[in-house]
Amino acid sequence: MNKEKIKEYLYDNIPLAKAMGVEVIDIGKHSLTLKAPLSNNSNMHGTAFGGSLSSLALLTGWSLIHTQVSDQWLPQGDLVIAEAHIVYQKPVATDLVAQAKMDQAQFNQFIETYKEKGKARLTVEIEVKTDKGPGCRLEGTYALIQS
Repeated sequence: MNKEKIKEYLYDNIPLAKAMGVEVIDIGKHSLTLKAPLSNNSNMHGTAFGGSLSSLALLTGWSLIHTQVSDQWLPQGDLVIAEAHIVYQKPVATDLVAQAKMDQAQFNQFIETYKEKGKARLTVEIEVKTDKGPGCRLEGTYALIQS
């Protein structure tokens, strides 16, 4: 899946992504980076709204797994967030940039479990960056459930 296909999929299936102005910045083998303009996602303090930070982080983790799962020959399934824990570390006063990373060995086990049981869970670490380090970190556990 390329950047434009991911953006198109998000915009067509998750209207919030379009309202936030989400762009795909980078797709790596084990990582994915999304960006959203501060202008669409700010609060009354001129910094990023907490709900936008968590939404972008969740979208980034979901997009990473979705792109990797789409490259596999698997039975149709629904990918959903099952659990999330977020820590807000500092205000984000620039465009929001979130990067999700996953461990390849854990992803391989996730795929094997899904093939065997028709459902599986995978935890992904997502960080929203600022020019002074992490603005927030989210640990998201996503579930893939055969439909």
